Amino acid sequence: MISAWWLVLAFLVGAYSGVLVMAIMSAARDVAKEPVRRAAVRAHLRRTTADAS
Repeated sequence: MISAWWLVLAFLVGAYSGVLVMAIMSAARDVAKEPVRRAAVRAHLRRTTADAS
């Protein structure tokens, strides 16, 4: 006979894994779909450093 504690442990491990997968999927959704061009990044950095002086 299987002990009920293993059932509870399996449920908790499965729930933790499900929450972890959902968090990873949510974080992946926030990543930009199109990469930012290097020229635009350089122009932005140049503009912020020039404004700071």
